[in-house]
Amino acid sequence: MGQLAIPIAIASAATAAVVSYQGYQQAASQAKAAGDYNKRVYEYRAKVSEQDAEIIRRKNEQDKYYFDRDFKKYQGQTIVAYLKNGVSIERGTPYAQLKQNYEDAQYQKDIMDYNASIGEKNAEDNALFERMTGSISQMNAYAQAQSYQYQAYSSLLTGVQKVGYYGSIA
Repeated sequence: MGQLAIPIAIASAATAAVVSYQGYQQAASQAKAAGDYNKRVYEYRAKVSEQDAEIIRRKNEQDKYYFDRDFKKYQGQTIVAYLKNGVSIERGTPYAQLKQNYEDAQYQKDIMDYNASIGEKNAEDNALFERMTGSISQMNAYAQAQSYQYQAYSSLLTGVQKVGYYGSIA
């Protein structure tokens, strides 16, 4: 090698090592930023699922309110019809029918509660899953960033090794 070739080789090796190092550091920074962003997206989705659970709870309460209101209205109309026709509602078939209507209404409200609880549970489970997915996504991104940082340090060491080699043959 000529006298000029060795300094150029040393400068090239050092420059390549620094540029490579900076590139890997930038990649590490971007990987962390992507992981943090993904975590925020999953957290948002978890909050939406939690809001869905609350909406299901409130909707069930509202549905039961209207159901009770309608039931009382129709039950009252039935009682008035019995009494208007001179039928006693304190015993016998009218009493049994009114009692059955009440029990059926309670059963329907129990079904409404059960279905709402399933919907709530599904929404809450979805929120939990979204949060776990966000945490895993962030951890994966941080691991990738760590890998880029190791590659950055490795590129510096390789550059130092090349500079040392070229310096030794000068």
